[in-house]
Amino acid sequence: GVREALQRHPSAVRVEIAGSIRRCNETTKDVDLIASARDAAALLDAFTDLPDVASVTGETKTGLVLKSGIPVDLRVVSEAEFPYALHHFTGSREHNILMRDRAKGMGLTMNEYGLFRGEERIPCQDEAAIYQALRLGCIPPELREGGDEIEAAERGELPCLVTPEDLQ
Repeated sequence: GVREALQRHPSAVRVEIAGSIRRCNETTKDVDLIASARDAAALLDAFTDLPDVASVTGETKTGLVLKSGIPVDLRVVSEAEFPYALHHFTGSREHNILMRDRAKGMGLTMNEYGLFRGEERIPCQDEAAIYQALRLGCIPPELREGGDEIEAAERGELPCLVTPEDLQ
C-alpha cells in the first residue's frame, strides 16, 4: 500500500499509520500517515506522485484522494518529533487532552512536536518512552480513546488485548 511505497523511498526514515486505523476503529474517514525523512520535500513529492492518486490537497499536511475514493493524509516531521507526532495523531482528541493534562500536572507541556520541560524537549525514541516519562505504562493504540486508560496505565492495570494468536 501507500505506507509501504513511502517506506521504500530513499528519503524515508520511519513511516507509520496513525489515527483511527491504528486504534483499530471499526470505521474510519481517512488514512493518517506520519513520517520522518532525510528529505521531507522529496518524500512529499513521492507521496503525491503515487500511481493511484486522483487529487492532491494540503496546508499543514499533504492530503490526497486515491482513485478508490479513500483520502490519505501525510505529515512529515523530524526524526526527533516522530514519536510525539505518531502518538498525537494516533490518539483520539479526548485521549490527547488527558495526556496534556497529565503532563501539565507534572510541570511539563505536551503537543504533537514533543514533551517539554520549559523549552527543552524530553528525548523519547518511541511512544513507550513518552508514557514512561509521564510515569505511565504504555497504552496500546486501541485503548487511546479518552476513557479510563490513563488511570489504568498509572495503576499498571491495562487490559490484555486480543491478538490473532488468541483466535481459534
